[in-house]
Amino acid sequence: MTQSSDILETLAHLEREKTRAATLPLRELASTIVQPHNQDMTEPITRPELDAKLEAIEARMDGRLLRMEAVAESIKEDAKEIRSDVKSLKSTVIATAIGAVIAIVLGIAAFNATLTSNMMSAFQMGQQSHQAK
Repeated sequence: MTQSSDILETLAHLEREKTRAATLPLRELASTIVQPHNQDMTEPITRPELDAKLEAIEARMDGRLLRMEAVAESIKEDAKEIRSDVKSLKSTVIATAIGAVIAIVLGIAAFNATLTSNMMSAFQMGQQSHQAK
């Protein structure tokens, strides 16, 4: 798409003002900023020029929309990966919990068996010491 001469002139004017502002001392720059531009437009914008500007804006918006859609797709893919990771993590947590419960139950059973064995030994020692007297 080609740009009209008015657009090219405006862009060139902006570039000139930009380079001039970079070289001006701060005091002079402040005086140029304070003065507003109050001139009326001498030429109305033509329909083809307006259409060209609107098409350019629409093309930029379409590009932005496509980038947003790509970002949304990326987020969607990341969410799928996170869900699959959470599923595997969930099964790992469940297996660990079951293993911990089994270990606790077996530990309590072993502690109970040890106490019972020690009490039986102590009782038998008491019987033997009584018979020896």
